[in-house]
Amino acid sequence: MAIDEKLIKRINELAKKKKNEGLTPKEQEEQTTLRKEYLEAFKVNMKSTLNNIDIVDKYELNISKYIYEDIIKLKQEDGIKDVKVNKEIIEIYYDYKIVEKKK
Repeated sequence: MAIDEKLIKRINELAKKKKNEGLTPKEQEEQTTLRKEYLEAFKVNMKSTLNNIDIVDKYELNISKYIYEDIIKLKQEDGIKDVKVNKEIIEIYYDYKIVEKKK
């Protein structure tokens, strides 16, 4: 669903009219409908954008070089929320998703 320029223009016209002189009940209903359409289109676009973001793990190639203490220090890196070490797996919890790496 694309956000149409006509939709934005009409929303802005109604907002300006509401501020200056007020809206009729029919115009208020139209404004509500247009705003809902805009928000739905925005959500669809945002989800599409977020789904197309690839997060690159900068430790992917070098993870085997880290010893336990070094891995715990990763918690202090920007964008990393937590690091957990299990027997076979090092879990790096980013602010946005979990990436599992085998030792």
